Formats: sequence, structure tokens, C-alpha cells
Amino acid sequence: MHGNILLRFIIETCLDISISVILQLYYSALNGGLYNSSDNFLLTNSIFSTILGPATLIFMTTMFIFYVRKFKSWGDEDFDEKYGAVFEGLRKETKLSLLYPLIFIVRRVLFAVAAILFPYNVFVQISCLFVFSTLQIVYLVEVRPFIDDLMQGLEIFNEFCTLGLSYVLICLTDGNVNLWHSANYYDYAFLTGMGINLSVHVFLLIKDSALSIKDKIKAKLCKPKA
Repeated sequence: MHGNILLRFIIETCLDISISVILQLYYSALNGGLYNSSDNFLLTNSIFSTILGPATLIFMTTMFIFYVRKFKSWGDEDFDEKYGAVFEGLRKETKLSLLYPLIFIVRRVLFAVAAILFPYNVFVQISCLFVFSTLQIVYLVEVRPFIDDLMQGLEIFNEFCTLGLSYVLICLTDGNVNLWHSANYYDYAFLTGMGINLSVHVFLLIKDSALSIKDKIKAKLCKPKA
């Protein structure tokens, strides 16, 4: 259990480090280079970026190779206890399930790259959202990596919401020649889409909590007396 928690923490940390390194590389290029000794703070960040950047890449590559090579052990109880955090909620009878956590990390890193390198190019940023969500939907529909059908459907629902909101964002750019008198409608449409997505998640969370409480009460009431 402790190994699983540590592994999940390391994976999330790798995502944060990757985005931080990208930011450091970008802004150091605007301030005299990666090893500009005139700014101690920037120099310290550069040194850590040089160390942690390659380390993160090596770790993620090694981890991916490790899981692929250990495919036959995915279902073992001991393996699941130590390294199963990556497969939480995922099917373990196909190697393609491993692509889900990989896509989770890669798409966020690539979007961060697009947002950092093209901060004023909304078309590039929205296009990244559109492409990533489309590829994710294809993956979810074809592979069906989740054990629970509800989680499977919820992930697909989230991606379709992202696609819909991406279209609304396009309508809020300068590409919409009628933006000057229709911006409010698209604002309401975006907020409505976000509200629907949030409401579905809250409803399912409340439903799951209610069922869990119900089961606990039933188990306590039906517990045989000593």
C-alpha cells in the first residue's frame, strides 16, 4: 500500500517537474540563456532543471519499459500491492491499458508546451485540446481500458465535453466575425457546458456516497448478535 502511494506521488511529481522544466527553458532563453550567472535565482533553477529534467525522462521511460516487461505479473496480488497504483480502475488483461496513464501525462505536458511557446496563439492552444480529446475518445472507445462501465462512460463524457467547450472557445476568438454582438451567448454556452459537466460529477459523487452509507447501515443493522 505504501509503495502504491509513493509511486502515485512520484508520477504526479514528474508531471509537475516536466512543466516546470519547460517553463524554465522558455524563460531562461528570454533572460540571457540557461546558465546566466547574473541572476542567482535563475541559475539555481537552471541547475535543478538540468538535473531533474533528464532524471524525469529516464524515470518515465524506465517505468514504462518495466510495466511492459512485467505484463504477465499485472494480475498478481503482490505485484498489485507494490506497483498497482498505475492500474487503479484499469483492466489488466491488455497492455494497452498502460497507455491511459501515459496519455494522461503526455497530453498535459504537450498542452503546457503549446501554452508556453504560443501564449498569444489561441488557435494552436484550442487545436491541441481538440486533437488530444479526439485521440483520447478513439482510445477509450476502441480499448475500453476501465473495468467499471460507469467510469468508462464518464471518461468519454468528459472528453466530449472538452470537445464541445473547444468549439465554444473557437467562437470566442477573432475568427468569429460576429463576435462583437454574440460574445455573451457563447459565454453562457461555455458556462452551461461547464455546469453540466460539474453537475454530473457531483450527482455521481453524491449517489456513490449515499449508496456507500446505505450499505454500511444495512451491514451494521443486519450484523448478527453475539
